[in-house]
Parts: sequence; C-alpha cells; structure tokens
Amino acid sequence: MTGVRLSWIPRRAPLAVAAVAARGAVATAVAERLLDREDLAELRGVVGIAWLVVLGPEPQLPWIDGVTLLGVDPRAPGLLVPTTLDTDPPLALVARAMLRGDGGKPRAAPLAVLPEDFTLVSVASARTDDRRTLAAWVRARS
Repeated sequence: MTGVRLSWIPRRAPLAVAAVAARGAVATAVAERLLDREDLAELRGVVGIAWLVVLGPEPQLPWIDGVTLLGVDPRAPGLLVPTTLDTDPPLALVARAMLRGDGGKPRAAPLAVLPEDFTLVSVASARTDDRRTLAAWVRARS
C-alpha cells in the first residue's frame, strides 16, 4: 500500500484469540515456555529471525506479558490481526493489498500482521510439535 499511511485504531469489540505473536526477548520466553510443555499437539508455530507466531485454541496458547493476541476478522479472513486493534484505512482494503503482495502475486495466506510496523508473517507453513526446530531457534538467540 505505497503512499497510504496505515495506522492502528482501537477495535470496538475484541476478536476471538486464534494466535499469539512475540518479538525479541518475549518471543524467546514464549519458546522456552512451549519447550517446558509435554504436549504441543494442538499448537502450530512459525519462527523468524526475531519473532515467533503460535496458532491454536486459546486455552492452549502461551500467555506471557508482552505477547500480541491475534484473531481473524470476518472482513479479512486471510489475516491474523491484533484482537483489540483495527486499521485505518478500513481493514478490508488493507487486507486486499497485503494479500496481493508485490507485483500482484498473491502471498501465502494466512498472514499474521505484527502490529509494531505492520510486518507480515506467513503462517501457512506453521508446524506442529517441532521441538528440535524450536530448541535450535532458542539456542541461536542465546
């Protein structure tokens, strides 16, 4: 959305929680909390250089101070967005542009939108119970 200023505004009613996202030290803490669990079968996750997104049923998601709760807005079913924030311009327009990607080639949905800078994270390849990858990611951040 070149030339259009995106901003977050408060949402009238929060969305149901479908995922958590975290960056930096909070992401590492989330990963460590997950590694302490015996069962990760209901969760799927994806990691990047400095971020982590975990999808699953709300009661199973790791709750740590500093995580961003993400949900799905019916106006933008291909995006996971902050549960308490909406966008200006309207989310349906933002979603169309975000999912279209550069050069009009569609991005792999669903996409998690990290609120700090509208970073887009494809969660289409999120894995279930991949402890080795998660442990290696934590070690690389230490």
